[in-house]
Amino acid sequence: MSLVQLDVENVRNIQHAFLVPHPSLNLIFGKNGSGKTSLLEAIYLLARGRSFRSSRLAHVVRQRSDGLRVVAQISEAEHQIALGLEYWDKKLAIRAAGQAVQQASVLAQHLRLLLITPQSALIFQKEPKQRRRLIDWGLFHVEHQYLPVYRRWQRALDQRNAALRSHADAKALDLWDRSLVEAATELENLRKAYVERLAPVCLTFARRFSGLSEGLALNYRCGWGEVQSYADVLRAERDTDLRQGFTRAGPQRTDITMRMAGKNVVEYASGGQLKLLAISLYLAQLALMQSQAEKQCIVLVDDLPAELDEIHRNELMAMLTGLNSQLFLTSSDAHFIGCFQNIEHTLFHVEHGNIVASDVVLSR
Repeated sequence: MSLVQLDVENVRNIQHAFLVPHPSLNLIFGKNGSGKTSLLEAIYLLARGRSFRSSRLAHVVRQRSDGLRVVAQISEAEHQIALGLEYWDKKLAIRAAGQAVQQASVLAQHLRLLLITPQSALIFQKEPKQRRRLIDWGLFHVEHQYLPVYRRWQRALDQRNAALRSHADAKALDLWDRSLVEAATELENLRKAYVERLAPVCLTFARRFSGLSEGLALNYRCGWGEVQSYADVLRAERDTDLRQGFTRAGPQRTDITMRMAGKNVVEYASGGQLKLLAISLYLAQLALMQSQAEKQCIVLVDDLPAELDEIHRNELMAMLTGLNSQLFLTSSDAHFIGCFQNIEHTLFHVEHGNIVASDVVLSR
């Protein structure tokens, strides 16, 4: 699966752009603020139905415009399909293969995408919910049971929380507890099994970076601990849950941690090492998806290599270009872009929101 054509209209400072990307490597070069990240944002919009830079689509629309549009032709197996997203007059419309669709998850099924930004590299320092999203993104693409199980658990959690807020009697809460335990246990088992498959792949990538061979371990932390069953935890915490009006324990508390030399990496590793470990985690998800689900992925990398030293930057790019993925890489560093002149690619130059394919070899 790859992007064959991309048509972008009114995304940030991009008034209009039409691209025919390279199936493997696309280099996006321009000064800061030129629109490089906006191009990645447009691709992300088409894959997720939302932005990675703003919680509101209205903020993504170009100034003095009424809406935005992103349309693409993607290769899928041996044929091509069209994907389209429009946000006009504050209304979102999505089309896939010529059909209107209501759920953005349909986009993700067709356009599998991994985003790596300087903020992504802070995954171990962020709140646990960011790491849960990471796990769930991977599960969504490799485990067909995940989405219905997740939705069943979310409904059960919402119902129990509503019962807690209305101070339902013990008999009613017992009923909601049984529904929640069943769905939560199934979801937790899926997440745990996924992390167990992910961990060795992540550590393999991490050890390919210089200086990251010291006693690494990726650990899964259950949302209600490992000692008691979830049913027992819910019973033990019911009074507190009633006072607070929500369920405290459960998959909404799941987390993963990385350890180095027996210590949490947030407390032990340097800032540079934390970035490399985070990148290893993302690359592991990509590799696992492509091997288990046999699905190619589009990878967006927004200027992250600029934050790495030359040795680690070269190691990262060797890993990325060695994967069976369509890569979009942004940079304002002409020297860095020039390092790829011996690798087949398409270079796009961005200036003031204008994007043009360029055959010019940048001076090193």
